[in-house]
Amino acid sequence: MIFGIVFSSTRAYTAQYVQPLANKELLPGAKEPLISIKQIKGIATGYFGPKKGEYRTKQQYLKATAMNGEGKKTKSGTTPHIGTIAADNRFYPLGTKIFIPELKFLGTVEDTGSGIKGPRHIDIFCGHGKNAEKVARDLGKKPITLVIVES
Repeated sequence: MIFGIVFSSTRAYTAQYVQPLANKELLPGAKEPLISIKQIKGIATGYFGPKKGEYRTKQQYLKATAMNGEGKKTKSGTTPHIGTIAADNRFYPLGTKIFIPELKFLGTVEDTGSGIKGPRHIDIFCGHGKNAEKVARDLGKKPITLVIVES
């Protein structure tokens, strides 16, 4: 693979990044050809939308709602959906596409979060209900690769 360093750019990323000069290629696990701009080792945590009827007590439901919100909009004004990523906007502006090869996941930064600081941490929306809660809890247990891709 041939790489070229791009020293000047209009992108909002703070660090220099590397972009392949060759044609678009298929990254491991990607469904479509993507151009990798930057790769970083990091961690992904998850959040979900609780469903009221899936909790035994009102207290459990309120605890899940307090952690994850209910019916909230993202910073970009959308409703969270599978593919929504919350990140530190100083490093990843709204609209940034991030691919995670370990999860075979491609998402878009649409939100921010008070606990998400720096370029190595993102938060992924995992869906609604108890199954999504389990997926969200399982994230963050091992390091991942954040591949910033050209949109």
